[in-house]
Amino acid sequence: MWFDLTKTTALEAKKYQQYKRWQNFLYLFAVLTAAYLSFKILFPSQFFEFSFNNSSAKSNTVSFVNINNSGKLQNGLMKKDATLSFAASSPSLFSKALVQFELDKKSQKIDTGKIIVRKSYQAFFYPEGNPVEIETYLHTRSQQQFGDGSLVSYGNSIYVVNNNQVMPIDSSETFLALGYAWENVLSIDADLFSAYTKGSLLTLYSAHPNGTVFQTDTDKKYIIRNGKKYPLPSDFTATAAVRVSEKSFALSADCQLQKDVLTFRKYSCDLPLDRLQDIPGKDYLMTAEFSNDIQLQNIFVELKKDATIANLKLSLSNLIKRSKENYVPTISNQ
Repeated sequence: MWFDLTKTTALEAKKYQQYKRWQNFLYLFAVLTAAYLSFKILFPSQFFEFSFNNSSAKSNTVSFVNINNSGKLQNGLMKKDATLSFAASSPSLFSKALVQFELDKKSQKIDTGKIIVRKSYQAFFYPEGNPVEIETYLHTRSQQQFGDGSLVSYGNSIYVVNNNQVMPIDSSETFLALGYAWENVLSIDADLFSAYTKGSLLTLYSAHPNGTVFQTDTDKKYIIRNGKKYPLPSDFTATAAVRVSEKSFALSADCQLQKDVLTFRKYSCDLPLDRLQDIPGKDYLMTAEFSNDIQLQNIFVELKKDATIANLKLSLSNLIKRSKENYVPTISNQ
């Protein structure tokens, strides 16, 4: 019901007209604000950035930045035909990614450059190791009450066991984005918990720790150990496996970098993400190659969802799904 002072207060004709104009303006402003906020919720955009001049800054939200899967770049120096890897992490689904590179003032221009994107979890893209290397590790893990990769609850927090440490998870959003399930969390008593040291905080930008088991849509299983994923025997029992898809390797999208018209040192391109939406995972893993030596200063990534009927239905479905998933059930005892 609209609130109208004129029902109880008498105004002069001129002031009444002014009052009605302001009233209509406020109603219109409220409606437009509600429509804008609804649009941003249903068709979100997320922004990520990384500075090579300050690679350890907390403001860096582009994650897993490295060259040739071996280490981070030194001052943004990028050699010809080397592979730059990086990721934008989000539990939401998007239609496209706008990727932009800003060159250092001393850098040559980019002759040609290409970006490829895939989707899954960062750790699932680790190189595959020889199962023989982890036979002792698997035996030791099986003898422990809470082996590496176990999800445990103590107090009001949930942790992942990793190398005699417990790594706290920063939020329920991160817990779900990592592919974990509430029913796999086990409570741990004070005596057992005190035997562990506290590890680093797991956030939305973190990779899965040691002991994480991935199970594919073809029932293959892999375990994470020190930057590699190792195949597991088919009869291996995984009580808290994270679901992944082997399509993560086959499906990709790419684009060619183009110089931005209004800038001297920025190059960008749009990556279509629609075909990756059904693949589980929080990480949009990207690789870039350049045809000449360059020096990068910044990476900018914007993930966007197009305003379409299909995306509207998908957004509403995901909002309902997340509201159900964010319910935390009673944690079970082992």
